[in-house]
Amino acid sequence: MAFEWVRDITPSQEMTEGPYYGYGGPRRSDLREDVEGTTFQLAIKVVNVADGSALEGLVVDLWHCDPRGRYSGYDFDPDKQPESVEYQMPNAAGTALRGSQVSGRDGIVQFSTIFPGWYATRTPHLHVKVFDGKICILTTQLYLSDAFTREFYKREEIYKREAQRDTFNGTDIVLGKTPGSIDSCWVELKQGQDRIFGEAVLVVDRTARSQRKPIPPGFRPPLGGLPHEKPVR
Repeated sequence: MAFEWVRDITPSQEMTEGPYYGYGGPRRSDLREDVEGTTFQLAIKVVNVADGSALEGLVVDLWHCDPRGRYSGYDFDPDKQPESVEYQMPNAAGTALRGSQVSGRDGIVQFSTIFPGWYATRTPHLHVKVFDGKICILTTQLYLSDAFTREFYKREEIYKREAQRDTFNGTDIVLGKTPGSIDSCWVELKQGQDRIFGEAVLVVDRTARSQRKPIPPGFRPPLGGLPHEKPVR
């Protein structure tokens, strides 16, 4: 795809880190380890919010759930409403579907991972942090077209579950509560013969400082999410 679809540069918005970041991902491009599922070749381009120019030397840290909605390093039931969404330290072994890469002169990092599934109260998504040295300048999430994921989950056996997906982009609580434009949070997808290709653009300000957003004590995202008016795919 080579990012030909990019037309506008919209600042990437800060979004919650979520409870399952752990210690961050090891420096690598292949995140699959022994996870079964459809290979997802994801390219992420990091650009300057001021002029859209490529940014070299930034660390992009990616993590997401597996086809069954589970995060490596955490033992929880992805089919049930979580007891808490506050940040949690890992309570199990595993580093699959976690990793980081340094952007090249073209601003691009490449990951070979597994196309993510879903878990209760959230639409399918991927988590990203961007670091300039040791300073985190962006924490955000990337999202996938509902039309694509609906059809994909129907036909791919390993992604099928007894539990029914309860939340979609139009009811996702994180998307709905993001104060700015969500135009830059989408992954452009293309179905290949044996894998899915994706591209996303992160529009960042190197002077920014990402801060962990506090979660109200006892807050539990509702099953089915909450309808919102944000324009979604």
